[in-house]
Amino acid sequence: MELNLTYLATLRRELSELLPDGQHRLFVIGAFANQLWFDRHGERAYRGTRDLDFVIGVPDYEAYQQLRNDIAQKWDRVTSVSNDHRLSLNDSAAIDLLPFHAYAEARGEHDCVELWQGPAHFVGLGEVAKNGLKTYEIGGTTIESATVPALIGLKLIALDDRPEMRSKDAGDMVI
Repeated sequence: MELNLTYLATLRRELSELLPDGQHRLFVIGAFANQLWFDRHGERAYRGTRDLDFVIGVPDYEAYQQLRNDIAQKWDRVTSVSNDHRLSLNDSAAIDLLPFHAYAEARGEHDCVELWQGPAHFVGLGEVAKNGLKTYEIGGTTIESATVPALIGLKLIALDDRPEMRSKDAGDMVI
């Protein structure tokens, strides 16, 4: 199943309804953020993906874990949670729900998360939230998404993290 922008809007809307009173900032990164930009500029066809990457602002990692667990229990689409960040959905799609601390956005700090399958940090998500987002409307749903320059910055950071796992990164950013 190839995911499309209408599906993204549906999941964004449903996920937002599970968040307490809009207290958590939610934006898209990854392949769908890239696709939103290309879709609006008519530059090239979308290569397709089976997962969505949402970044969610939280006060701290413990609050993220509680929120993720609440979403997994309340959302009837979720069939399982894996690796602390992936929500597998009942239609074979997956959501990577990536936390960044609210203090990182406010202070411009770089260490956004204390845990990501070991000792690492979500460097850059706070900077994207402050300076690298664009708003799109899809089917009446407002979606905040990382801009192409912000995605390139995140990809460059990620290349240092696990280059052997990132063979599609350069192709993702071909303009």
